Amino acid sequence: MNNPMSKWLAILALLTTTTASSAGFSIGGKAYPSLQAALDAAQPGDKLEVAPGEYHEAGIVRASGLTLAFAPGAKFSGVAAEGKAMLVIKGNDTTVTGLDCSEIGVASGNGACIRLEGRNLNLDRVHFHDSEQGILGGGDGGQI
Repeated sequence: MNNPMSKWLAILALLTTTTASSAGFSIGGKAYPSLQAALDAAQPGDKLEVAPGEYHEAGIVRASGLTLAFAPGAKFSGVAAEGKAMLVIKGNDTTVTGLDCSEIGVASGNGACIRLEGRNLNLDRVHFHDSEQGILGGGDGGQI
């Protein structure tokens, strides 16, 4: 690789690969720049996949039948949507797997990792810690 152009092409290829693989949020293989952008694009029945990483984001889930699949090593902390929770779930029949959530606090003193305002929430392998609350319900019924 003594050719300067070859070195630049190799660096460019490495940067392109790093950028493409660092997409934290995807639905059906399409990458999104933020959790909320992915949630806004989600349709009923979609699976939103979250790559490993440290995230300081929150989101509002409106689509029903959505699965949010957090890879091992995906950690969310410190940010609440609507002054309520890291995830405010307004859709029905939502599944959350692998979420690690911490340090959620809000002015009212009841910041949660998940605020369920829809109906029916399935949880698998979630870890809520060091927040004001783990899960809060919005009073609309359903099952957790």
